[in-house]
Amino acid sequence: MAKLHFPDIAASDISGSPRDWLPAPDAIVDACDDLAAAGEPDGLVDLLEGMGAPVLDMVVTPLSARASLLAAQGGRAFFHHELRKRVPMPEDQHPELAVWEAGTVPTWQDGVLEEPKYFSFFQDAPFPAFNPNHRRKWRAHELLHGALKFFWHPEMTRFEMYVGARMNELLPVVHWYAFDEIFRPRCDEHQGEVLYREYCGACEDAARPYWKQPQSWRDERRDQAVRWADKGLDHFAEEWQACLAEIDTGEVHAVERARLDASSDAIGYMRSHWNRMTAWSFGVWAETFLKDGVDYFSSLERYANNLAKTTQRLLSGDLDVDPDQFEVDRGRRAVQDVAYRLYLALGWLEDGTQTLREAEERLMPTLEQAAHHVHHVDEQAQLSDFSGDVVLDLLLEFDRVRHLFPDEVAEAVPSLGYTWCEPERFVQAGHGLLEEGVSQAVPMAADQLDEDLSERVEAFALSDEFASHGRLAHRFADWLATTEVPGRVAELARFEAWAMAPPKKDRDAELFACLPGSLDEYALRPGRTRLNATLSREVFSPMVVAQVTNDPGLAQADAEEIEMARIFMRGELRLAVVGRGAARIFDAIEEGELRREWVIDVDPESLASLLENGFVIWLPQPA
Repeated sequence: MAKLHFPDIAASDISGSPRDWLPAPDAIVDACDDLAAAGEPDGLVDLLEGMGAPVLDMVVTPLSARASLLAAQGGRAFFHHELRKRVPMPEDQHPELAVWEAGTVPTWQDGVLEEPKYFSFFQDAPFPAFNPNHRRKWRAHELLHGALKFFWHPEMTRFEMYVGARMNELLPVVHWYAFDEIFRPRCDEHQGEVLYREYCGACEDAARPYWKQPQSWRDERRDQAVRWADKGLDHFAEEWQACLAEIDTGEVHAVERARLDASSDAIGYMRSHWNRMTAWSFGVWAETFLKDGVDYFSSLERYANNLAKTTQRLLSGDLDVDPDQFEVDRGRRAVQDVAYRLYLALGWLEDGTQTLREAEERLMPTLEQAAHHVHHVDEQAQLSDFSGDVVLDLLLEFDRVRHLFPDEVAEAVPSLGYTWCEPERFVQAGHGLLEEGVSQAVPMAADQLDEDLSERVEAFALSDEFASHGRLAHRFADWLATTEVPGRVAELARFEAWAMAPPKKDRDAELFACLPGSLDEYALRPGRTRLNATLSREVFSPMVVAQVTNDPGLAQADAEEIEMARIFMRGELRLAVVGRGAARIFDAIEEGELRREWVIDVDPESLASLLENGFVIWLPQPA
């Protein structure tokens, strides 16, 4: 049994302001402090290992861990973003807004599986995605969405869907920007700050399980933690009152907040998902496989009550999850997940055709049996071990009729991306998607692997490196370095990962950088010299440098390693071999030496080349 103890400090009556029925800031922080002081909870790590994402992500703060257990109580787990093919939407279910040009499925762009903003996330999804390119905080955020369920009924209005979407976002957003900052380690630069879209690698690297932080560390941050709790309660109360006002009046009640607009985001979600959530496929799935009050709520009043109670459970009282029951509930979610994908696939077949009749004759009986399983698995103990079999039965029946569907649909349906259930089976199903990504992320290394690429990708998908954070190129290169591969394939992959890593834009350099008319002007004119913000330096073997620069002569270099530099300028990758002259310039600028003192000692041609190509940025003082 995994258990997280908080004192029962929330009021039972949820009338009035949330400040009246949620714990006070001091009480929330005290509970977090006591939970951390109690040490590692028995069974917690073992349970979270079955959720398909790095455990550390879910235990950096006490309230991340509690959010994760809340979701585990409902059987939530993650699929791997890079192994799951999304079933494309039939045209009548496309978003009202053309959110991007790539349709309704994620696509690989520069080795990253990108997806549109309002169509990357589904409030009704049985499982969220583990996206290794996302910050650690996304894990608890996604799980809280699942813990809240969602609002739906077959005759809902557009305004009702909008309000339901806004309520589903309320607690996850407050958790992200306030509650999950309570005792969250941050780098020195970002102590006490809110990070919106900014990514900080130092903050990510500072993460450790909350129970490993010493008491003195928490004592130093107590006042800050209380401020975060207070801010979260204020944020929650304002949005809560706005949502209730919208239910009462039928009118939008926006709340002005810097860089956050919950009302606008909910409108965007409604316009993106209205066609999908009012389609036949969604309605038959919801009414056949889901339970009102368990998986979703069909009235806004009951959904608001669920939001209040879920928030209380996050902040007050014991949370516990039996691992056996978690597996039962997770299996139930998997059946729901596959069922929706099948209904969505059926939406691609034209009404009244023999093709649709043939597909339905095969799939509908199996779907009905699966629905019976979903509705009775909690009541009949003998069913609890068979959710995996039900999932496989659904996939087997689909395989028998997959020839009736468009290729893109047929290939997507079985690619579920589960890494916690028969990983070899589901890796194989999503293998094509991942191989496409690897080929794009490290094209030269992939080309050298040639016929071995497919086998290598399959082994990579079962590795610890694949399940970790970061760009696909870096994870694949790190994994290759642990294997025996021919030639310099591993180093070539390391080069490609390095060359294409962010950051990729230096806005001020692209807009304002100048070239001096002479070396004297550069040395004497007031202004600022700095390195391009996208500059990165690394060493590689002469053979690899010769290959990537198409300069065979470099392969004959006496040195064991050659230093390379790279930048991005106006979207273009630029590479340079770093000789002694360039290295002296880079080092002088990086160390803050006065320009007039080092410029007289450097090679003028090296300096001119670095300035002309944007590696060194000169911003002269206005005359």
